[in-house]
Amino acid sequence: MFNFELGKLPHYKKIPKQKWGSFTKYRARIARNAVDPAQAQKYREWAKEDPLWYINTFGWTFDPRLEGESRTVPMCTYEFQDQLTLDVINAFGKEDLLIEKSRDMGASWIVLSAMEWGWTFYSGMLFLVCSRNQDYVDKIGDPKSLMWKIDAIHKYQPEFILAPGQEVIHEGKRYPGRKLNQLVNLGNGSVIAGEATSANMGRGSRQTAVLLDEFAAVDCGAAVNTAMTDATPSRIFVSTPQGTGNEFFRVRHDDRNNIKVRTLHWTLHPKKAAGMYIGDKDTEDVTIIDKDYKFPKDYRFICDGKKRSPWYDFEWRRRSRWNLAQEVDINYQGAGKQYFDAELLINMRNMCAPSKFQGELLFENVVHQQTTVRYQAVASGRLKMWCSLDRDSRPPEAPCVIGCDVATGKGGVMSTNSTAMVYNQKTGTKVASFASPYLEPRDFAHYVMAMGYFFHGAHYPAKIIWESNGPGENFGSTIDDHQYPNVYYREEGSDRPGTVLTPGWWTTAASKRVLLGDYQDMLREGRVFNPELEAIDEMGEYVFGSTGTPEHGRSRKQTTDTSGAKDNHGDRVMGDALAARVVKMFGSFTQANPTVQYAEAPYGSIAWCRSIQAEREKLESSWGY
Repeated sequence: MFNFELGKLPHYKKIPKQKWGSFTKYRARIARNAVDPAQAQKYREWAKEDPLWYINTFGWTFDPRLEGESRTVPMCTYEFQDQLTLDVINAFGKEDLLIEKSRDMGASWIVLSAMEWGWTFYSGMLFLVCSRNQDYVDKIGDPKSLMWKIDAIHKYQPEFILAPGQEVIHEGKRYPGRKLNQLVNLGNGSVIAGEATSANMGRGSRQTAVLLDEFAAVDCGAAVNTAMTDATPSRIFVSTPQGTGNEFFRVRHDDRNNIKVRTLHWTLHPKKAAGMYIGDKDTEDVTIIDKDYKFPKDYRFICDGKKRSPWYDFEWRRRSRWNLAQEVDINYQGAGKQYFDAELLINMRNMCAPSKFQGELLFENVVHQQTTVRYQAVASGRLKMWCSLDRDSRPPEAPCVIGCDVATGKGGVMSTNSTAMVYNQKTGTKVASFASPYLEPRDFAHYVMAMGYFFHGAHYPAKIIWESNGPGENFGSTIDDHQYPNVYYREEGSDRPGTVLTPGWWTTAASKRVLLGDYQDMLREGRVFNPELEAIDEMGEYVFGSTGTPEHGRSRKQTTDTSGAKDNHGDRVMGDALAARVVKMFGSFTQANPTVQYAEAPYGSIAWCRSIQAEREKLESSWGY
C-alpha cells in the first residue's frame, strides 16, 4: 500500500527544525500562504505526498506538564520518531508491527498521527484504535483517551486541511462525522473507530490497521490477538513491558511470529539522553558519551555499568526498582517482579512443540492393576502427548512420574484446572499433559491412576505425586482406597526411627519456594525439559509475593486455555514442579535432550526397526551376554 523511505521524502527537508523559533514561523507562514486557494491546494498535495511534512506542518500534540493553552503544542518529531512514523504507515494493510517503549516516547501520538494522515487523504481507510477500557478509548475532555488526541489535532488545524464539513469544529459545533468511538471522513469514507479491548472485540470486522495501545495491560490479550489476526493484516502493538505473563511479551519474543519490532528506548530521546554516561561498576571510571553536556562539578555519577544520564538518575531515585524497569528500562523480567527468569522462559518457548497426539483415555470406572486402558484420538481431547505410540496406540515402556495439582472440579467462573503432568523419570522429558476444570477430586484420581497404568515402566505403573493440600485430600484418599502401588511419600519428622511417611506433597510458603526454585534450576541445567507452550506461559505469570514467596498473578486472565478453565492459576506449573522433584530424587540425572524426543522415526519405518534392534542389543549387552 505504502513504501515511504526517509531519505526520499519530497518536502520534509524544507522544514527548518533546527531551532524552535524558525520551526514555528515556518508553520505560521504556510498557514498565511494558504489563504490563496491555489497555494492551499498545493499544500494539500504536498501533505498527501509526504506524511512527515504533513505531521510537522499541521500536526499537534499535548503535553500536560505545560500550562494553559500552551499544553497543546505543534508536533515536531524527533529523528527516531520520523522512522517510526514511516514504519507505521508502511505497515498499513501489509504487516504487523510491535513497538516496545520506555514511558513518554510519543509512540501512541505517532501511530495516531499516521492513522489520521491516512484518514485525511486516502479513501476507504478503516482504522481501529483500542485500549484496555472505554475511558482510554474515547472520553470527552480526557487527554488520556485515544480519540481525544485525534480531536486535538483537528481542533488546531487550518480549515483548508480539514475533511469536508469538518470546518464546523472551528465554530464550536460537533462535526457530523464524529460520534462516540467513531470518526468518519465525510469526503472520502475513511473511518477511525475506537473500541475497548475484550475477548469478542472486532469480530467480523475488517480493518486497514488496528492500534492495540498499552497491550501488556490487557487481561484478555490472547483472545484479542486471535480476533485481530482475522480482522486485519496490520496489528500495531504498543506497550511498555509489564512482566512476561501477558500476550504482549509472548508476541514480542515468539520467534515463530516473525513480527517486525521497533524499540523506543529512552536513550533515543535527545532530552532524556542529554549528558549520557557510563560508570564502570568495578573501577568506577566514568565515560562521558555526551561530551557537549556540562555536568556540575559536584555531580554524583552512579557506576553500575549501565547507560545513564542526569534525567535517568533523577528517575532512578524517584521510582521503585520494578517501576523503573517497567516504565523506563524496557526490562520485562524486572517490570513484572517476575519469579522465573525471563531469558529462561524465552529459550524454553522457542523449544516448545505441538503435541504429537491429543485425545482421551478409555477405562473402566473402577481402576486397578488389571484395568485395560486404551487411548482414543479426539481433536479436543484433554490428554496431550509428545511421545511416540506403537501399533496398539501405547507409549514405550519407561519409568514415568505424574505430577498433579488438584482443583475442586466445579467448572464455574472462578474454577481452576486439575492437572497431571507426565515426565520420563529417566530422561527428565515431559511426555504428556492433562488439564481439566470439570473433574472432581475423586474422578480426577481415577483418571490419573488410569494414566499411571498407561504410562508404565517395566515393573510398575508411573509414580504419582500430588499437592495434598485442600482438594488433594480427597484425591489422595481415593488413590489410597484403590491401593495404587506407586506413590510419592514425604517424610514427616526426622530420619530417626519412627519417622512417618505420608503420601503426597504438602505445600507451605517455604516448601513452595524450594519446589519452584528447584524446578527452575533443573530447567536451566537441562535436567528436565518441558515442550508444552501453555505450561511455559503459565510460568511467566508467577511473581514475587509480598513475603518473597512465588505467587501466580491471578489478575492476569488468559483465554487461550483450551481446557475450559475460566481463570488460569498456574496449575500446570505446580504439576510440572512436582514431577521434576521426583525426577531429581529418583531419576538417573542424565541431561534431558529435546532433540532426541522429536527425532524418533515413524512407527514401522526401517529407521524405527533399526532403533528397536539397537535398544535390544544395548539391553542384552547390559546383561553380560
